[in-house]
Amino acid sequence: MLKHRYFTLLLVSYFILFATQGYGFNVQDKIWPQPSTTFHVDIPGESGLWDTAFEAAMGKWSSSTSFTFFIVLGSFIDPCQNPNDVPAANGVKFNSTVCGDAFGSTTLAVELSWVVDGTTTQSGIVFNNNESWDVYSGPPNFSVNDFRRVAVHELGHSLGLNHEDAITSIMVAIGLDLEIPQLDDIRGVSFIYGGVNSPNCNVITPIGTNTTIQGALSPTDCTVRELTGDLDDTLVDVYSITLESAGILTVDLSSATFDAFLGLISEDGSIAESDDDSGIGTNSRLVVNMPAGVHAIFANSFTEATGSYTLKTTFELVDTDSDGVSDNRDNCPSTSNSNQLDTDGDGSGDACDSDDDNDGVPDSTDVFPLDPNETVDTDNDGIGDNRDNCPSTPNSDHFDTDNDGSGDACDSDDDNDGVPDSTDKFPLNASDSVDTDNDGMGNNFENTYGLNPLAPGDASLDTDGDGLTNLEEFQVGRIPTVHEGALIEIINSIILEE
Repeated sequence: MLKHRYFTLLLVSYFILFATQGYGFNVQDKIWPQPSTTFHVDIPGESGLWDTAFEAAMGKWSSSTSFTFFIVLGSFIDPCQNPNDVPAANGVKFNSTVCGDAFGSTTLAVELSWVVDGTTTQSGIVFNNNESWDVYSGPPNFSVNDFRRVAVHELGHSLGLNHEDAITSIMVAIGLDLEIPQLDDIRGVSFIYGGVNSPNCNVITPIGTNTTIQGALSPTDCTVRELTGDLDDTLVDVYSITLESAGILTVDLSSATFDAFLGLISEDGSIAESDDDSGIGTNSRLVVNMPAGVHAIFANSFTEATGSYTLKTTFELVDTDSDGVSDNRDNCPSTSNSNQLDTDGDGSGDACDSDDDNDGVPDSTDVFPLDPNETVDTDNDGIGDNRDNCPSTPNSDHFDTDNDGSGDACDSDDDNDGVPDSTDKFPLNASDSVDTDNDGMGNNFENTYGLNPLAPGDASLDTDGDGLTNLEEFQVGRIPTVHEGALIEIINSIILEE
């Protein structure tokens, strides 16, 4: 049907214009619990000029948006008060500082908000008393600031709007030459609080996921012609749905009084779907894999009809790799890894990370893919070159007799006595390196304990009678002339006598 094609194309153009190109309002992470609040206003001086101007500024927002500002005149509330100490209330004043802190060099006023879990509980506005002020219309006089238009700007901050310099807006940060909220500002308030937000009746109502609501197409609703300029006078309600992550969005539009027609447009326009009768009877249903973002749902009728309807949304998270972890939480959404192991903590799971230890060497060439300190094992002994005391010589035991950092397997002088192992009779004994009589005992050992380095026969003697030959004493590091067993008995005897 032609309606499918034209309806979809026209609404894509509308929604992209609304969401990304035609408007640029910026919102803060705060919102009043209801679309209204009250300011207590009693600003001294100028015979009530400031109070009247502030009330007029509030009216600029109340008359053009769904948000209403109320005023209590003659009642002063300090905007610097702490709602933790006194009941929350909104106030305004002139002051030379911002509650004790200096104003910025170009700052005319500051709006102060107290926010709890995203909900605004109190707002206050402090005007810079160091500046010159008046109330006037027309082009700005840079020698005297217009109090009313600055008040309109600061009240925008109270509503939850941020500075906006890309689009014509009362919320511009510098060079305020506007006096009233602009279309972008009005749409921003509507985005936050809902309600009519333009002369063309572009109403966008937020709807949650897994939600069922009752609505109605009535003669006062907008038409497709009003939204897009197309010659289509069917009525349409526009909803926005925010998806925090990608998933399968199912939208059902059903009505007992008209032929339901449904549209779904992604935030960037890359997905545009419409449906007439995929639901039961003349009801509509769309099931679409949607990305994260703020998307638009259009509740429409196939003909120019009115009547009530039911709009239902159902959202399911996507688990592309079927590992039991949804894509929005999965550190490898396309690779099954239920354990979610992420060795290097870079947000990419080991199962899909080409460099698991984040050492700059791809796992495909990294001998130690889970050790950021090692990548190469030249001698294939299981110990990385950075820790291997013989990186080119296999030595898994890592034995290093002299503790000089060079393992015995590659150390030319294992006992570090200055005599190369190749000529050292005792390469692991730093006290001896020569055995003139080849009896297995070093010359230094024999000379030290009165043995003869030129007589090999003394190696088999047991000089101290302790059951060990002199050679065995040398080999185990004992003194050949001291009977250690007898010595221990003497020591024990002395201890007992004491």
